[in-house]
Amino acid sequence: MKEKNKIECIIFDIGNVLLTFNPQELLTQATNRKDRIKAFLHKIILSETWLKMDKGLLTLEKGEKAFRLQFPEIDDLIEFFFQHWRSVFKPISENILVAHLLKQKAY
Repeated sequence: MKEKNKIECIIFDIGNVLLTFNPQELLTQATNRKDRIKAFLHKIILSETWLKMDKGLLTLEKGEKAFRLQFPEIDDLIEFFFQHWRSVFKPISENILVAHLLKQKAY
């Protein structure tokens, strides 16, 4: 019989929980213009389309295509970002350690 109120699983978000997510850092490799980086962050990262991709409701390919059609003025940044976005993620060691410890305890 299962213990009442026992936590059986724990779900972690990935971005800025298990891995860092700093798109500004990546974009500085493509441009030194802060206004263009700010425009990218506002138009892309804070958008409903991005939220749908984050939730898994929209593929990266379809999201990128939509962004490039909607924001041609930052097309070069969109292309660069989607080519290199995986390099944005860096492990947050202490949080990964917690995840491993919880797994060892059968969560």
